[in-house]
Amino acid sequence: ILTNASREGARAGIVMRTPRLSDNDIKAIVTSFAQEHMVSFRASSTLVFDPPISPAEPRAGNPFGTELVVTVKYPFNFLLLSGFGLGPITLTAETRMKME
Repeated sequence: ILTNASREGARAGIVMRTPRLSDNDIKAIVTSFAQEHMVSFRASSTLVFDPPISPAEPRAGNPFGTELVVTVKYPFNFLLLSGFGLGPITLTAETRMKME
């Protein structure tokens, strides 16, 4: 799910449009996808975009073929049946796509 969320954000960010989507627009797309599809996504846990979306804004001057990188991290706690938790571990997904 995290990989697909990252992919959705990158895909929206590379599509040729004027103006190109901002970092906040891309983050909103990723977060929305994750909230709709992740079983354990809690309001207290947030997605972390680290490193920031690359290349930096504004992307209007970037030529065709410039690589857009969206990296998303999510702190995840395993819950064992005995009631003890394991973790947290950080799940990471990174998507690289070339701008149209």
